[in-house]
Amino acid sequence: MKTDKSKDDADGQLKSGICKEFFKDGALSCVGEYRSGAKIGEWRYYLRNGLLKAIGRFSNGKMKGEWNGIARMGN
Repeated sequence: MKTDKSKDDADGQLKSGICKEFFKDGALSCVGEYRSGAKIGEWRYYLRNGLLKAIGRFSNGKMKGEWNGIARMGN
């Protein structure tokens, strides 16, 4: 999975608010929140088949605490 590492949105402003990223085929790849260009709070990452891949938290753009990975099954 390739995620967008840019801190800026399409208009050149720092990302802020809920963000959803998608695979090329349109399937949801991750969802979470940005504040002033940094990931914050809970983020969820998905496999192309829609199954949950991992859940974890960010604080000021850095991974924090325990991350729960889900075993890959199927695709």
